[in-house]
Amino acid sequence: MIPGYAMQVMCIAFYSCVVIVVHRIKSTDCQAAPFYTLFFYVGLVDIGHACALFWMCFEHEVIRGEVLYPITFICSLATCFCYLVNIIGNGLMAINRYSATYLGHHQHFSKNRTTAYLTATFILAAISSIPAIFRERTYLLIDGEWTFTLTPIWLIHLQRYIIIGWMIVYFIVAPVFSIMAWLRIKNFIHSVRYHKSDHTIIYFNVAHIICHFLILCFEIFEVYKPDNTLISFVHEHFYVFLFGAIVFNGFSIVFTTKRVRQGLTKLVCRVTEFGRGKVSSSNPTTQIFQVSGRF
Repeated sequence: MIPGYAMQVMCIAFYSCVVIVVHRIKSTDCQAAPFYTLFFYVGLVDIGHACALFWMCFEHEVIRGEVLYPITFICSLATCFCYLVNIIGNGLMAINRYSATYLGHHQHFSKNRTTAYLTATFILAAISSIPAIFRERTYLLIDGEWTFTLTPIWLIHLQRYIIIGWMIVYFIVAPVFSIMAWLRIKNFIHSVRYHKSDHTIIYFNVAHIICHFLILCFEIFEVYKPDNTLISFVHEHFYVFLFGAIVFNGFSIVFTTKRVRQGLTKLVCRVTEFGRGKVSSSNPTTQIFQVSGRF
């Protein structure tokens, strides 16, 4: 149990480092700014989501009962809102990759428009999470084991169908725009200015699509076949699986994007040297983030 929680804390710390690197990239490279701005704010929400899921796992396995119900209620609501931000935000990233294959890309994803897209994402996620506010969690002690039920059932189903609906929209938008971006890169590779990075970031989009397609399958199968052994196992440990899917964004952007790997490596080296007392306070810390690679 303790190693599992330690692993979760390490994953949150790793994702936080990735977000720091991404923030530096978006602040210093105007060409890359639109995509990395989207990733930065979605990443911040993902970190909050991961912390909420960590609490839900801890409450389920260790605390049990309704001792700290207000915190559990907030974290439960946050998991719904943050997941919708993740889905809608990653859909925007897929559209951004297709837009980046055109010279007018920065007109469609200017600073003001990117801010407007993010604002709309948060508003849509908040509106879609309203049913979760009215869910009631009832705790029961059965044979010495704590369990809980969520009521009313119709409200639980409504929230589930809203999430499934957004996921279906995402799985229509993200693959279509990723494929179209890939075709433009393949057919117009000499005329597309940013083709190299488009290749690698498309891999990031594909990894997210595959990962969350598995979650969509679970959500659908749980509605129609809740007694299936595999579905029951995933349901019992759902917070752990969802935690993995959320922090996967941080790992996939590192594995698929050279400039993020370089920035993360330099950040880790810098922090390590600072911890050993080998870094002078007069040295500029911005050298950590001098990452190379074309957008």
